[in-house]
Amino acid sequence: MTHTTSNGPLPDAGALRPIGQPLGGGDIADEDELRAIMGERPNLDSPRAGAAMYALGDTSVARAARDWRDAQAREADAQDRLIGAIIAALRDGATKMGVCAEVGISRTTLDRWLAPRG
Repeated sequence: MTHTTSNGPLPDAGALRPIGQPLGGGDIADEDELRAIMGERPNLDSPRAGAAMYALGDTSVARAARDWRDAQAREADAQDRLIGAIIAALRDGATKMGVCAEVGISRTTLDRWLAPRG
């Protein structure tokens, strides 16, 4: 399912009811209830979006938790790749300050990332 956001008002959706067995446990009786959860301008990266998705039957707590763990793993993998690229760039002559500026991190963060793990 693809989700999009809009800065405009929610379209008139009529009665919003889960179909079949929802993943979540709630049901939304109408657009006013959805607006009460989401607000006028939905932001799908907010806690309210998760509440609305649960109420609409589009997610469950277990599924949201799995998505969160998956996102954490992807973030850790991306950070490891970044650190590897930084190490290679430093060996190739880049300066720590230049790398920090390019990545948008502090020198302290860079030094922590480059410290031996153990």
